[in-house]
Amino acid sequence: MDEQKLVEEFQRRRKQYLRKSVPPFLMMIVGFSGFYFLNGGQRVVVDVPTEQFLKFLLAMSIAGGGIVWWTLLTYKTYRCPACNEVPMGGWFHAGSAGIGFSRGVNMNPDACPKCGVQLK
Repeated sequence: MDEQKLVEEFQRRRKQYLRKSVPPFLMMIVGFSGFYFLNGGQRVVVDVPTEQFLKFLLAMSIAGGGIVWWTLLTYKTYRCPACNEVPMGGWFHAGSAGIGFSRGVNMNPDACPKCGVQLK
């Protein structure tokens, strides 16, 4: 495949990934905020009654399902068309928690870090 076709294919995959990311993202929002609404807006206390714990467990299961879905979608869909690797990236950060280095999926890379092919 020539370079322009690779760029077009990656951008197509990226748009497809972003479209498919909406349902698991909404699932996470529903799960994380669901407990608040299921609990009637009350704060969680240390001695949690069984009913309240089950509501919490349900809400966190929904949120966890969304996280797993989103992760699997990322590793299945968001790949370089030339080498079929997920474009990973790293970045330095400095803030109130200190200075560090983080690593994750590069959501809009200029080039594939593995094979070097242009993706934009």
